[in-house]
Amino acid sequence: LSAVSDGTGSTWFAGDTAVASVEGYGFLLGLKAMAPVSESFTLFAKAGLNMWDAEISASVVSVSLSEDDDGTDAYFGFGATYNMNNIGINAGFNRYDVADGDIDAFTIGVDFSLGK
Repeated sequence: LSAVSDGTGSTWFAGDTAVASVEGYGFLLGLKAMAPVSESFTLFAKAGLNMWDAEISASVVSVSLSEDDDGTDAYFGFGATYNMNNIGINAGFNRYDVADGDIDAFTIGVDFSLGK
């Protein structure tokens, strides 16, 4: 991400470029429980640990800063799957706790089964 100031408004450095970057990754370890409601419909819930690492850096003119943080926090999710033969269409919600905030994700996916 970068931006160039034109010197107007509350910007201090006319014509200078500000650069910022954010980088992160995570690894999930958890359990998923499934409860069939009918032959073609299944509910699921999942919970576990989210191991994450994030780094942010920014600079403008000769001023720069960077911050690195990591941790292990909880995550959980729930959803449903509609099964058709060896294919399942699923939708769900996941919440990942990261440091002092949350990341929410709504998901849609397709599952393929090699045999039943």
